[in-house]
This record gives sequence, structure tokens and C-alpha cells, in this order.
Amino acid sequence: MGKLATLTSRVSSPGPVKKPVRSLPRFKLRYLLLAAVCTWAGYHYWHVQRPQLEQLSSKQAKLESQLAALQKQHDQLVQQAQQLQDDRYIARYASDHYNLVLPGQVPFDIQGNTP
Repeated sequence: MGKLATLTSRVSSPGPVKKPVRSLPRFKLRYLLLAAVCTWAGYHYWHVQRPQLEQLSSKQAKLESQLAALQKQHDQLVQQAQQLQDDRYIARYASDHYNLVLPGQVPFDIQGNTP
């Protein structure tokens, strides 16, 4: 019986007392900090960056329309510069706007019927 008594004494003798494992809180501090950072980022985007983005996009649309108008004006000026290289266009323009005629031509002044 000596062996049995030593076995029971080993099993029944309490060893060092272990501390109970405390249950982890449902929301850890890191999750709370993560939520706070995400909330701040959303607020910052919604109230600071979004209005700036809208302002910049409207400015971009305005500049694009100005660019289109200037491109159209540039094309017209290039066409006019090409026309000014043509002698027939210059003669017709001078005749229409300045009442000039080439040598040997007879100018006629035609007016409407006035009684």
C-alpha cells in the first residue's frame, strides 16, 4: 500500500495556484483606436477633401472649356493666315472692304432703287 499512498498524495496535493485567465474584452484597445482613425479619416475626407475636390473639378471643367475655345480660335487664325498667303483672297478682301480695284478694272457702285 505504500505505492498507492504516494500516488494519491501526489495527485491530491495541490500545486502552485494558477491565476484564472481573465476574459479578453470584446473590443480591444487596438480596435477602438482603429475605429477612431477610420472615423477621423472619413470626417476629414467628407468635410475637407471632398469640397476641395469639387472645387478643383469645377475649375478643371472651366479650364477645359477655355482650352476648347482657344483651340477653335487658334484653328480659325491658322486658316486666316493661310488665306492671307493667297493673292486672289487678298484682292477680293481689298475690293470688298476697302473699295480697292486692280489696275485696268472699272469700279461700279451699285445702289438699291431709290426714287
